Amino acid sequence: MPIDFSNAWNTGVKIINETISLLPNLLLAVLIFFAFLLISAGGKSLARRWVQRQRNHQGIALLMARLVQTSILVLGFLIALSVVAPSFKAGDLVKLLGFSEYPLELSRWDPAAFAGSVSTRGLYQRHGHRRNSL
Repeated sequence: MPIDFSNAWNTGVKIINETISLLPNLLLAVLIFFAFLLISAGGKSLARRWVQRQRNHQGIALLMARLVQTSILVLGFLIALSVVAPSFKAGDLVKLLGFSEYPLELSRWDPAAFAGSVSTRGLYQRHGHRRNSL
């Protein structure tokens, strides 16, 4: 009884062809991420210098510099990922993280609804703290 490997061979060839067809997109994504890496390094330097000029707190300067660098890198990663996988959308990630229930568009933004959704009254009552009212 001979074993037929033609289906496995055809699947392997198909996988290799699809991988080769994705190489230009992968190269472009690496270039985009590298560009954002350089931009984030510059942003980190600018943020650190700006905060040190405003205040003499080196800890705050380092915190702001890292925050700027991380934000730029995350944005670059999301853009590079959308180049490699065109079906990926940054909005899908936002929905996955659970931020979709808050109004994100300024045209539909209702301050009263937003303030009601982030109420901390239950947090204070659960832990026995008194809430200072104005």
